[in-house]
Amino acid sequence: MKLFNAFILGFQNIKSHFLHTLLSILGVVIGVAALVGILSLIDSMESYVGKKISNTTSLERIAIFSLTSQKVGNTFVKKENYHYLDYQQFSLLKSSLSLPIRNHYLYCETLHKITVKETADSVETIIRGISSLEGNTNDTVIHGRLLTEKDQLPTQKVIVLNQVLAAQLCPNEAIDKLISKKIIYNQDELEIIGILKTTANFAYAYVPITLLPKQTFKTNAPQASIQATKIADVVPLKKEIEDWLKKNFKNATTDFQVSISEGRVAQAKEGFFLAKIIAGLIVGISVLVGGIGIMNVLLISVTERTIEIGIQKAVGAKKIDIVLQFLSESLCISFIGSGLGLVLGVLGTFAITPLITLFIPEITDFQAHFSWGTLITVGVIALIIGVTFGTYPAMKAANLDPVEAIRRE
Repeated sequence: MKLFNAFILGFQNIKSHFLHTLLSILGVVIGVAALVGILSLIDSMESYVGKKISNTTSLERIAIFSLTSQKVGNTFVKKENYHYLDYQQFSLLKSSLSLPIRNHYLYCETLHKITVKETADSVETIIRGISSLEGNTNDTVIHGRLLTEKDQLPTQKVIVLNQVLAAQLCPNEAIDKLISKKIIYNQDELEIIGILKTTANFAYAYVPITLLPKQTFKTNAPQASIQATKIADVVPLKKEIEDWLKKNFKNATTDFQVSISEGRVAQAKEGFFLAKIIAGLIVGISVLVGGIGIMNVLLISVTERTIEIGIQKAVGAKKIDIVLQFLSESLCISFIGSGLGLVLGVLGTFAITPLITLFIPEITDFQAHFSWGTLITVGVIALIIGVTFGTYPAMKAANLDPVEAIRRE
């Protein structure tokens, strides 16, 4: 209750000395607004660069490999038996993860003969078994559609060809005529559902990984890929995957390797964090100036209210009461200035981001981005400013001798 009353009194003193506190509040507003703007723009830059990096590199990718050989002395010897992920296990692994993921697939490659049922034309080609092509290929569909997760059902017997293979299978007619025709693969009749345009000059086809013979996995172990939605989730996801493998496979540590671009992930995070620290320290100077302004205003207030303080102490006010009175006033100024600065900084960021895309046409999707860290930083700064720069005036007021204070003109 005493603390609440101190804040009420502090707010009333600000209103009664509004012109004195206006400039100090303005200093805090400008400082905090600049800090919020800079941190928010760095958050926006981090989000933008993160998207660009993820589009051009495997920074957010987590790869799961089966270790098919072991080191004996100075040489690697192929294992007779090793564990691998099949489609059912891969599905269970994905469902066990607590963090969001995207663009995930299970993949295995083999060499096999396929035959067009209608013409009996045969060709040996690369067969790529995959759980889904959506988001997992740079090839573009020119006829038909891509493989999806739904195609892993036992009733779905489908195949997708690249244009090189399609041209080999129908050299005398347009490749789009192959759509809906049947291909014989491993004694199964597969329907051609898509043809891909690719830069590769060799033939290959995609089939649901569930159609690959199990014998294939014993010679060519499937590999899995899972992509995190943001860089910060990569390391925690890797830990979850490793824990799941250890729980479900006896020799997980010797049969599986979970690989990420850990060094690059750390470098990216460290780079943006360092930018925030450096920018925060530079802009923090203006916040420091605002804090000094609060201290000056409170020192003037102590001088002007010396007699008032003396009377308070004479009628029984303790040192802690005077300290709380001036600290609460300092905190009120600091939080009001920080709140206004936060609003101004957010509005300024929304105003600046369109200008960036206007003056740099190459940047088309740069958007304002705010993190909880920025908002928490503003709250901490307001508290630190209020306590740090209000302590000296508060102690000076609390240490006044009541008799001398009352006698001062």
